[in-house]
Amino acid sequence: MKRVIQALALIFMVLWVTTQPVLTQGNAANRGATTNDWPAYGGTTLSWRYSALNQINANNVTKLAPVWMFQSGDYADGMQSTPVVADGVLYISTARSFVFAIDGATGKVLWEYKYQPAPGNTIASALANEFTEAVGDLYTSALIELGLILFLITSIVLALSKVLLIRLARQEGGRA
Repeated sequence: MKRVIQALALIFMVLWVTTQPVLTQGNAANRGATTNDWPAYGGTTLSWRYSALNQINANNVTKLAPVWMFQSGDYADGMQSTPVVADGVLYISTARSFVFAIDGATGKVLWEYKYQPAPGNTIASALANEFTEAVGDLYTSALIELGLILFLITSIVLALSKVLLIRLARQEGGRA
């Protein structure tokens, strides 16, 4: 039994190591790192929060200086989201659902949307609704991801079990 467990552990480690991506500058964008854009909350859908850009480094970081600044006019809770960047345009949303598109090179506001709650509703109730929706979406996403993880683990265990059964059958002189 000990040899079986050792064999399973070895097979699992070999399968895991051989399926891990190798990160190089050429394939960084395909593996979770961003390049020119920041298209999702975590950089990419893999949420690495890593950029493969290399213009700023330890030698020149002290020479950085602000080129432009932006103020949303929504000062209640500050900026609580990560800006999304696509084709040089920053998309920013505030805690009160104001949305801005800003030219990343110049800081010029390209367009803006300022949410106005319906009469009788307050900003607080609108924020509570958004929070409820966000938590619901997060819960749903977590369940989907958990299901995928369980599916992958089950698939690996089944594949390893089949390999192990074939090896045991061959050792016993039987047919697989």
